[in-house]
Amino acid sequence: MKNKIFSFILASLTIWLASFYWIIVKVFGNIDCYQIAWHLKVIPLVTVYDEDIIRHAIQLIFFLFILMYLFYYLIFKVNKIEHGINKLSHKLFNCSFSINEKIYISFLSVIIISSFCLVSYKINARFHVKEYIAYQLNKENPKEDFYEKNYFVPKIEEISFKRKNNVIVILAESLEKTFYAPEISKSYLPKLEKFSLEYISNDNYNIGIHGLKWTIGAITAWNFGLPIKLGYNVDPNSYFSHTFLPKALSIFDVLKKNNYNLSMVMGSSSDFAGCKILCQTHGGFSIYDRDYFEKQGWDLQKYSGIKFWGYNDKFTMDRAFDEFIHLKNKNEPFVLFVQLIDTHAPDGYCPKENKVYGDIRDAFLEFDKNLYAFLDKLKQNIDDHTIVMVIGDHGLQLELDFFSYVKQRKIYNVFFGNLPDIPSNKLQEKMTALDIAPTILQSAGAKWENDQFGLGISLFSKESTLIEKYGEKEFDRLLTPESKFYDNFF
Repeated sequence: MKNKIFSFILASLTIWLASFYWIIVKVFGNIDCYQIAWHLKVIPLVTVYDEDIIRHAIQLIFFLFILMYLFYYLIFKVNKIEHGINKLSHKLFNCSFSINEKIYISFLSVIIISSFCLVSYKINARFHVKEYIAYQLNKENPKEDFYEKNYFVPKIEEISFKRKNNVIVILAESLEKTFYAPEISKSYLPKLEKFSLEYISNDNYNIGIHGLKWTIGAITAWNFGLPIKLGYNVDPNSYFSHTFLPKALSIFDVLKKNNYNLSMVMGSSSDFAGCKILCQTHGGFSIYDRDYFEKQGWDLQKYSGIKFWGYNDKFTMDRAFDEFIHLKNKNEPFVLFVQLIDTHAPDGYCPKENKVYGDIRDAFLEFDKNLYAFLDKLKQNIDDHTIVMVIGDHGLQLELDFFSYVKQRKIYNVFFGNLPDIPSNKLQEKMTALDIAPTILQSAGAKWENDQFGLGISLFSKESTLIEKYGEKEFDRLLTPESKFYDNFF
């Protein structure tokens, strides 16, 4: 009986773990335990409910209980199984046989244990569970707090604007230069590749630094020059009780104080992962998202993108252009933040009639065409006081076959307009999402005593970025440990 109970518990655990693995990979792609842990702690406070997702979740849970009952029957109802098989075999072949229960349960246990080991291996390989547990059990307590040593933000009153530029920031989901790397035979971003060669682009925008590997991590870095971390001694509610990192200064706080109009346009819900709270409490953005457009009467079914997420990127870019014209006509300085998601792993979004490969490459080819058209439209309508930047938020959370041929995966980025001078070495120097914060602020025309904001160093600075100084592995290691200084931002 003990063996049967053990087998049933292990079978049930395997079923639930396999389902968890499938859901996470299907919805979010290739993420790690740090990201999952952050979302599990924080997302219940800012959950975006979708009727379709809830319906599918209920269906999945129902299916899981059916599977669990099946295993219960296979393990505990051996006599009934034997009786049923004998009844059928006697009817068809006029014969019968008996099941050796001990051998049967042993054989079933081997299958269950093997399945559990396989699922566990897949989960560890995909989410780096062993690495995460090892870190939690052996947290470093460095003698010197890296954040305290290296963090710097100017006081708002010490920041001046000789000339106020408008800035359009386009966040492009999972956009990598890997899709046109020289090591592969075909470019999956032919138009954006051409665009990056015509304008300013950094060749070494890093893809894998702690706290920057998912969208809200990148947005946090672009705001504060800080990675996203859930303080080790901080209640998760502190993230959202009043504001997002309430005691940290954002570049958008600075711009709002200097009378900039700040707008965000996105096709998904801004509630997800606390984006709305971040953008409204740091800068007071006007947010035009899925909820807003639905209330305005735009048909979500007609303009839908990735299932469950919201409107497609072409729709979002059309609405963003409308907002650009609106802001431009006000003759006041502005920042327009556009968030695009059609290239989100694992499948992305591409209209059926435009599909060629049947995988996410179709989404990137479609995105390439649509974003290039949007950028071309902007080029024809911006003035000398407007700067445009397109930046991938993080690397694709999916392993494609041709990625193995690419020596170094890098984030896509391109800047155009009346930019400040850029030192020649900066386009080959390593940079991360942390460096985008001072880059945006200086693009807007801001000046202060140096070129640093948070842990970020501006693209327009002669000073090297921190990842260039320390190297990728060491910089990633230094950002990972708990920091009492960081906890103070709560």
